[in-house]
Amino acid sequence: MKTIVKMPIGLGICSSVMMFMTMTMVSLMSLILMTTTKEARLCEESIEVTKAYYKAEARANTKLLEIEEIYEIYSSAQSSREDVLEQVLKEIEGVTQVEIGEKFKIYYEVPIDKQQFIEVVATLPVQLDEPLSGVLQILSWKISSNE
Repeated sequence: MKTIVKMPIGLGICSSVMMFMTMTMVSLMSLILMTTTKEARLCEESIEVTKAYYKAEARANTKLLEIEEIYEIYSSAQSSREDVLEQVLKEIEGVTQVEIGEKFKIYYEVPIDKQQFIEVVATLPVQLDEPLSGVLQILSWKISSNE
């Protein structure tokens, strides 16, 4: 007669536990891979936005220098305030508004991307015979949205 040996834990249970653990590990690894891919994409987008901002900031600073140069040229030529105003509006791209009060107030915008732009407000003295050193003042430098 044959004797049947019974095992306390069947092979089916061990196989099932092993399959469950394998499936769990594969699921967790796929979730980690998806999360890492999304974070890498977000990091790339952040890099592009930062690059665009600094390029726009450099253009905004260049416009400040151009405004100073126009002011310097016309102040040394003893031009009228209207001449300086006209040249600023003609030569500086993105100027949205110029006010003459106690000082010239120049508003201009520099696009960052399709949705955002840097909005700058700067002042210069109205009297063209005042010394130029340090007279350009930035009143406002902010990021605005088209929305």
